[in-house]
Amino acid sequence: CTSKLKWTRVILPNEEISRALSLNETGRVVEICRLILRENVPCALDLKYLPYEKGLPLIEAAINYAVFPDIIASKTAPFAFHTRMELSAELAEGLSLELLNCQVGEPVLVARRYLTGKNNSRIGYGIKYFKQPQEGIVGFSGYMSKGNPVG
Repeated sequence: CTSKLKWTRVILPNEEISRALSLNETGRVVEICRLILRENVPCALDLKYLPYEKGLPLIEAAINYAVFPDIIASKTAPFAFHTRMELSAELAEGLSLELLNCQVGEPVLVARRYLTGKNNSRIGYGIKYFKQPQEGIVGFSGYMSKGNPVG
């Protein structure tokens, strides 16, 4: 699989994103949109949201190759957050319909990821849409050293 960064931008979040990040009405977020390709065919859409902090630099090249915890780790210590994950089957709509070239009414697997820091503050939210067929999903949460084999 390969990854293609579509955009990184500051947006006014919709109700779902505001609720997921526990933002007030005036809060803005950084949206990172990445398309995952298998043999140059879109197979997943990855959206990540971080509370926007004015003056915090975001380098697109670094974001393009970083995994979600690494992006968050630049803002906090690796032991200072935990993850909650939700999986659901939904009908493709909006960006998932458009960027994954789905048919109207086509189901996609959706993984929602909430990263929570100290004092239960929400520090990140991600939504990943998987187009069928996929082999499966493997996930890890928490801190792991690079030389630590898992599985």
